[in-house]
Order: sequence, then C-alpha cells, then structure tokens
Amino acid sequence: MSNKNEIKNKKDIDLAFEHNAETIRETICLSCEEIYDETTNKYQVIIYKPFYNKSSWRKTEHATEEKLTKQALVDITSALKKKYNSKRDDSFVSFMRTVGYNLSLYTKNIDSKLYEELQKRIVEHDKAIRCREIKKYACEYYQYLDDDSNPESNKKLKEFYDASKDEYDECKIAYQKRYEYNFSFTAFVKLLIKSSCSYCGISLEQLKSLRKKWKIHSKSGRGFSLEIDRKSPNLEYTEKNCCMSCYWCNNAKTDEFNVTEFEEIAKGINAAWNKRGEKIEGWKDIKFPENFYAALKK
Repeated sequence: MSNKNEIKNKKDIDLAFEHNAETIRETICLSCEEIYDETTNKYQVIIYKPFYNKSSWRKTEHATEEKLTKQALVDITSALKKKYNSKRDDSFVSFMRTVGYNLSLYTKNIDSKLYEELQKRIVEHDKAIRCREIKKYACEYYQYLDDDSNPESNKKLKEFYDASKDEYDECKIAYQKRYEYNFSFTAFVKLLIKSSCSYCGISLEQLKSLRKKWKIHSKSGRGFSLEIDRKSPNLEYTEKNCCMSCYWCNNAKTDEFNVTEFEEIAKGINAAWNKRGEKIEGWKDIKFPENFYAALKK
C-alpha cells in the first residue's frame, strides 16, 4: 500500500524548493543564490551544500557530489515538511476557534463530552455548517473581543481554552491524522510547484523581470515566492481550499474576501502589473486566469 505522504518524484521536491527558496532557505540553512542567465533570460537557483553543521561538513569535504546532493535533498524535504506541519497546526487552530467556540456556547459544562463531540466533528466535515460557525465566531464574538458587549461568550470561550490539556491534545492528534488524509504531503508539494498566482495570473518569472527593472517597490521582504492561500479564508487548509497566490493578492484578499468577491480586485492587480511591464522589452501580457474562477462557480 502506498503512503500518501511519500514523494515518489524527487524532481517535485527540487522544483518546490526552487519556487519557494526565499521563504524556506533560512529554515533549512542552505546557501543558495539566484544567477541571471542572459542567454535564456531566466534566473537559475544555485543550491550550495548545507552549512549549518560546519564541523560535520568540514570532516566530509572530500564527500562526493552525489552524497552532498542526497544530503541537500534530505534537508530540503525536511524544510518542506516543517512548512507543511505549520499549515496543519494553523488549520487546527482555525478549527478549534470556530467549532470549539460554537460547541462551547451551547454546552452547559465544558467537559469530556464536548471534546468527544469535537472529535466527531473532525471526521464529519460539513462545509455549510462550518461556514455558519465561522460567521458566528467572527461576527458575534471576534468583532467584540475588546469590549464587554458579550460577556457570556467571553466567559464560555475562556472556560473552553482553560479546560483539560490532555483532552485538547487528543483532539489535536486526531486532527493531525485527518489533516494528512485531507491534504497529503504529496499534494502539498505539488501545490508548491505552481509558478503563477492563481488570482491575478502573474508568474515568478514576470515578477523577477519587474524586479530587475526596478518596478517592484515592496519593502516587506515578501514577494520573492508565491504564498499558500485559502480560497475560503476562514476555512481550514485542505487540498481543495488552497491555491498559490502572489504576495500582493494574498495581502489584498486578507481573511475578508472569498474568491468570488476577490475576482474584480484581482483583475485590477492584473491590469496594474501589465501596465508596469509594458515598457519592458520582451514583456508578454499576463493572461488573467479566467478558468480558475470559472471552475469555482460550477
């Protein structure tokens, strides 16, 4: 039986790293550099051997290139798994905030029965119910977090979070198992291979062309790689709910707009990119990803 989290194609790992080098190179402590190739008009990511364990690598400087490459692959895979695990943990927090909040409101006592119900809800995912719970959490509770307009809800939620750590941890373990079923590591790496923004259509190569001509002005440190975004921003990270986004679309969409609402905004971002790129020699207009939005409306 094959493991859903086993990467069979090692090229996928390399490509996922290449497209996300800026966001994970510190995690894996690889020395990497982008070299612009004038002949192909493309950037090449040059990956050097790991240097985080210098004493170990000094002893093995005579190691073959093959061994170094294998070690780099291990480190890159490990870094991608850390990124995967961080999304899984964020997803669990989203689940507990919304589902836990709603269940705790209608439960007389915060006890083991509530956690048993939570465990059931981990398996029985109903999107319509989850959306209603999200709206209740965001609109009834979170918008009034800093005032006393809803003291009963505040009290209940505090009780919920202060309850048994063992039961909370059991829920987390159950959620992690279900998460791997809904969004395998293999699917996660396949997602990271994407090289253009799902929302506005700009590619990594086009972003590099704009940057080279001083037409990118962001000082945030983001924008060198695409970012994982949730189409329905308050639902969890799943294979169906995730796509790759440029920093600018991700930043504009925030956790407020769903994909349908964001389409018109994305068209404006697409037009702005093309306006900036029109004077760059060899620039090809960014095609707006109409098919992406059409598929979601079916």
